[in-house]
Amino acid sequence: MAGVRGVRYGELGYKTWEYHEKDIINQSGNWNGISFRNPSTSMFIVGDFNQTKGIEKGYGTKKCRDLLTNELKKSKFECISEGNFENNFLTAEPKKQVIRKNMDHICVTTNFISAVKNYKVSAWNHFTEDGIYMSDHNGIYVDFEI
Repeated sequence: MAGVRGVRYGELGYKTWEYHEKDIINQSGNWNGISFRNPSTSMFIVGDFNQTKGIEKGYGTKKCRDLLTNELKKSKFECISEGNFENNFLTAEPKKQVIRKNMDHICVTTNFISAVKNYKVSAWNHFTEDGIYMSDHNGIYVDFEI
């Protein structure tokens, strides 16, 4: 529930996803500060965004996904890990028999994207071939050629 309540955070007094919206706005202020002061610098923002991107239904709210997309664009970033990795790279979990939707993302400045010759985003399962869970998230990565 995007850090709204629970053992980790205590009770913050926000409605579900409200704190997540606030955090997107706060973080985008940092992205803007860095990217606008250093417009020729290439930068990556990588990690657990706690929401799916580029698919209609998934984890998170449409409002949060739209807010993140707009804030990234304003900061001259592009999320290159949008969409679903189902059937391309990920397979069904051994216990639940579902394919996990991707909530971790790789975002890069648009000047970096225009400078690379080629890039490919891929993913790996969050469990081993023997069905042992390594994490609650699948892994993602990007290969790029400069």
